[in-house]
Amino acid sequence: MNRLHFRAAAHFAAIFASYIAALMLVPAAVDLYYGNRDWKVFVISAFLVGGFSSSVALATRGERPPISARFGFLLVNILWVTTAFAGAVPFLEASIALDATDAIFEAVSGLTTTGSTVLTGLDNMPPGILLWRSFLQWVGGIGVIAFSLFALPFLGVGGVSHLKIESSDIDELPFARYRSYIIALVSIYLGLTALCVLAYVAGGMTPFNAINNAMATLSTGGFSTSDQSFGIYAGDPAILWTAVFFMFIGAMPFSILILLVTRQRLDTLLDPQLRVFAVYAAV
Repeated sequence: MNRLHFRAAAHFAAIFASYIAALMLVPAAVDLYYGNRDWKVFVISAFLVGGFSSSVALATRGERPPISARFGFLLVNILWVTTAFAGAVPFLEASIALDATDAIFEAVSGLTTTGSTVLTGLDNMPPGILLWRSFLQWVGGIGVIAFSLFALPFLGVGGVSHLKIESSDIDELPFARYRSYIIALVSIYLGLTALCVLAYVAGGMTPFNAINNAMATLSTGGFSTSDQSFGIYAGDPAILWTAVFFMFIGAMPFSILILLVTRQRLDTLLDPQLRVFAVYAAV
């Protein structure tokens, strides 16, 4: 690989980082609404990350390198690293005052939907920080899938295999165009998250906690708004079963969900990987 490959990878990563910067304005608005001074932190972080990433994107415009698997792997790795660093910026400057190591750990844990955290005192944490943690894992829950489906096939890395459902009687692609597939994927992810929020609210959660926990549930990430995690709802069976139901859906192959929702393909429920997963979950 040469400079052309690194420049193109930096260009794509910078564009994605600018989207992350724009997302920082949402927790800024939430902190402003609740009267927490950390709203300034998110605004400043958005301008810093957005300004730097925009500058890099402009500086790295140009000819794209030849498509290859090596370039695809380079792009994915650079994208993950830059997104993690961008996501860590608000943690560095917020009132919780994390050091660089802990801030990056928290951001990576969110983006990879690992669920481990270095934070304590979540019950009294500024709302913007709680929402930012939830956003990171929610983006991580859909981001890996969406990026691998949309970008890797064009890079010749074999992303088409993600589109196929491994069953002898289901061998068609959900859509002829990848753009249509991504739109359907994101729409279903958003719709399921909204339904989960409504179910949590109906079960007794506050709207703010419902939004945060719904993003953790659909991404199967595990971040919560309390140090007790979901144990705080141990006495609320409706909330617990809501979590079980939506986490099961969130763990399903998205190809199956898309065919089921958009094409009403009930035969997708007979897919071997889904049946095995359902049996393990039931046990």
